[in-house]
Amino acid sequence: MVHGQRRVVPMYPRVKRVRRGDQVYEYVQLVEGRRVQGKVRQRVVATLGRLDQMKASGELDRLAGAFARLDPPPVGTRREVGPLLVVRHYVRRLGIADIVDRATPMRGRALLTHGEVVEALVVNRLCAPAPLYDVAGWASSAAVHELLDIPAGLLNDDRLGRALQALAPVAEHVRGETTLAAVDAFDVDVSQLHVDLTKLRFAGAYPDSTLVTKGWGPDRRVARQVQALQAVTPDGVALYVRPHPGAAAEVAAMGAAMQQLRQLLPPGLVVIADSALGRLGNLCAADRAGIGFVVPLRADTGYVEHFLDHVGHDALRPLRYVSQRQAHLPPNRRTRYRGVLRDWDITDPATGRPHRLRVAFIHSDRKS
Repeated sequence: MVHGQRRVVPMYPRVKRVRRGDQVYEYVQLVEGRRVQGKVRQRVVATLGRLDQMKASGELDRLAGAFARLDPPPVGTRREVGPLLVVRHYVRRLGIADIVDRATPMRGRALLTHGEVVEALVVNRLCAPAPLYDVAGWASSAAVHELLDIPAGLLNDDRLGRALQALAPVAEHVRGETTLAAVDAFDVDVSQLHVDLTKLRFAGAYPDSTLVTKGWGPDRRVARQVQALQAVTPDGVALYVRPHPGAAAEVAAMGAAMQQLRQLLPPGLVVIADSALGRLGNLCAADRAGIGFVVPLRADTGYVEHFLDHVGHDALRPLRYVSQRQAHLPPNRRTRYRGVLRDWDITDPATGRPHRLRVAFIHSDRKS
């Protein structure tokens, strides 16, 4: 010992194997290295526990996390930043980690919460998508530790899998909370939402998938697909995205979306959709949910027969409407439209209760 200075004794963990009869047990020990008469000698400072029991209880992960947290990257370390600064700003403003942590509380003192893991996964998908087994590799080359305070060594595929397993039962709640956070943080106008159900085709075999299933597509063929339902604002901000099995009925997918949107967003919402919503069952479900909508009716709703029997061509009046693609044409070459608004009383196929819709019957001289 030199006066005025303190000698640092290096310590490190090691695994000690002990044989008891036919069994071999492994113990994790913390040892320090000392030099005695020119030779390095190890002294056991503490026995931390049996290796298999520490793994099962998560104590080994917490121990590794403690060392990783206490060992920040050295000054001068070069790491890739790229879009990480921008993505970090938005995930922190949305509070994704806090939303997940409230929905998936962990027992005891956790050095890496489920929310931190999900936050890291979201950042990875937005910056440089990687498979679960290589997220730690991406984090070690990117400035994840410096900007997110998440050590790369803790993002192993086992920890990622446990976080996703904890998230699965509350995923719908987390999505809803994130949607509300986005609306509040960025003052998003949600008075109108454009809803679309898109079919995404898949190649290959998915024998165990409940999502990738065979279904009828827009090309009038049956193939493996996933139906993605998306609701966006007029400015293109996606607030609601949900996957549905390829064989799921459009009525069920749209009905579920209407219920979720009604619960998430304030009253007065108007949904603008294509003909996927234009079935009577979907329209009645939206009306039951108190959601206004603008949607083209499908032919199988019977609107043509209703028009011919109860409205008629004599009720149509000229409309002062000009499409953008014809605005440059002279008046005599533009398509002329006639229309009328009428109430239409229909019966809900699910409940048998009546609903009154306001229908715009529109006729053009080019296409009826």
